[in-house]
Amino acid sequence: MRVELIGEDGRLIVRQAVDFREYKHKSIAFYPVIPFEINSAAETARLQVLTSDRFGRAIAIESVDVILQKVGRNEIYAPEVTQEPYIIRYPDEGQTVTSGKLVIEGLIRPVNDSPVILEAIGEDNSVLFTKQFHVEPPSGELSHTPFQLEIPYKVSAATPVRLIFRQEGSRIPGSVALSSLTIILAP
Repeated sequence: MRVELIGEDGRLIVRQAVDFREYKHKSIAFYPVIPFEINSAAETARLQVLTSDRFGRAIAIESVDVILQKVGRNEIYAPEVTQEPYIIRYPDEGQTVTSGKLVIEGLIRPVNDSPVILEAIGEDNSVLFTKQFHVEPPSGELSHTPFQLEIPYKVSAATPVRLIFRQEGSRIPGSVALSSLTIILAP
């Protein structure tokens, strides 16, 4: 797992690697101390926590925009939304999909106005397909907006892929939220 602080111009200010493998399948709380230096009095930045699989593909990203200040005291506010932005109901983790058509069903709570980006990334980090789509914010008493996609694909053999759902930031480059699952695409 990595904790990163990204500056408003996209530069990496701080990166800390943390190994929590001994806590696999457990919930934990951690409070990293993240020293930083900036050249101006204040700067907008993104604080993000990322996890990757053994092939270097992103598993998840959680982030929050912050304002860094050279002087002053910390002001920390509770997040407005704490719900998972992307809930995939179908396919299931590890499922094999056949017939050249991937059907995806789920719920999304967009984190901003940018399109949701769906990517299928192979174990060699090749992108099998990418699709961008818009989802309206939930309305009424709904916490998420339902969606369904049908995506044609072509593979010559059973191909393990990581399906990644993410959204890009508007002010600071990079993904602001990302969730994923692994499936197998078969001919």
